Amino acid sequence: MGKKLDWLKAYWRTLLAAILGLLFALAFLDRGFAWPAFFALVLFLLLCFSDKTKKAAVAVLKCIESVSWSKKEGVRFGFDWSELEAIPDPDPDAEPQELSEETKQTVEEAEDYIRRGEFTPELIRRVAAAKWHEKEYEESAALFGFLTFLEPQNHVAWYNKGVTLGKLGRTKEALDAYEKAIQGNLDFADSWYNKGAVLSDLGRTKKALAAFNRVIELDPDDPSAWYNKGNALYELGRTEEALDAYEKAIQFKHDNADAWINKGTALIKLGRPKEALDAYEKAITFKPDYAEAWSNKGNSLYELGRAKDAHVAYQKAIELKPDLAGVWYNRARLRCCMNEPRETVLDDLRRAVELDPELRKDAREDEDFASLRDDPEFVELTREPDDEPPDESAHSSP
Repeated sequence: MGKKLDWLKAYWRTLLAAILGLLFALAFLDRGFAWPAFFALVLFLLLCFSDKTKKAAVAVLKCIESVSWSKKEGVRFGFDWSELEAIPDPDPDAEPQELSEETKQTVEEAEDYIRRGEFTPELIRRVAAAKWHEKEYEESAALFGFLTFLEPQNHVAWYNKGVTLGKLGRTKEALDAYEKAIQGNLDFADSWYNKGAVLSDLGRTKKALAAFNRVIELDPDDPSAWYNKGNALYELGRTEEALDAYEKAIQFKHDNADAWINKGTALIKLGRPKEALDAYEKAITFKPDYAEAWSNKGNSLYELGRAKDAHVAYQKAIELKPDLAGVWYNRARLRCCMNEPRETVLDDLRRAVELDPELRKDAREDEDFASLRDDPEFVELTREPDDEPPDESAHSSP
């Protein structure tokens, strides 16, 4: 009877130790060491109660030992997942890589271990990255989310979660993830940069500008940060400052065609079409098939009174990108000012409106179409769908 009583006492002490250990783990979960704390406290309590529970303590130690793994060889639970170590983390500026069949098989094996609860945070990270490269973004986001649960202070995990959520179009959630990554590491420039990009997409331009400024503080030679700072400044109407930012972007990456074209756009707005033309020429030099650069080159030539050259530039832009609404619209303006047949003008304008219905209003207010203002076909083409059609009887003879 005495032995049975001792056994029951040991049993309840062990159970109590386990419950206390679990509470300890939950209390410290946000500090990122829940499971080690759990095992350590359970072991401590077991050893403190009585000799009867030493065997249980040994069992706990063996359990911990059984989940140990070798970083050097990438071996865990008798499973070699070193094949996964070559898989890069998600990159928002790059396309996912094609995984080999051998790697895919290793990923499947790793998933089996994870489902059984046999994993390390590193294994979770590798499988999450593999899922990203396989374009299985929902699964990847879930795994990175689980990793942030296991390691709440892991700023890289939060960053990767943000990148993956961005792929899924879950912009606000991605922003929250980047905020968490920044909380984990205030000097993590990539998180600041992506935060700025998301804020720009959400139309929160002032906050986006602050994020890009922070990137520049951390890495003053980052051309992308300067370029996006220029875009934010331009959106805020601070064109001179935007021009300076674009010039900085070009300084650090001279062949940045986007920076050259946006520099030209800022120069146009500042009334400097000749300098803008030079910028567009540079953009075309570095990227000859850049339709927007050809279109904007046409605009600057038009501003300089070089109508025929502008016509050639617009034609080139249309050949490169036939669905670019602005170039059809601008060529219609040019043709109208050059007194070309109204049919050609209206054909270009019709195509522009098909691609971008918002251009109806621009055409109605554009002085370059003044000669067509009373043309019935022009009026019909540029009226809003909800407007009443013009009263044709008003134009009939009495």
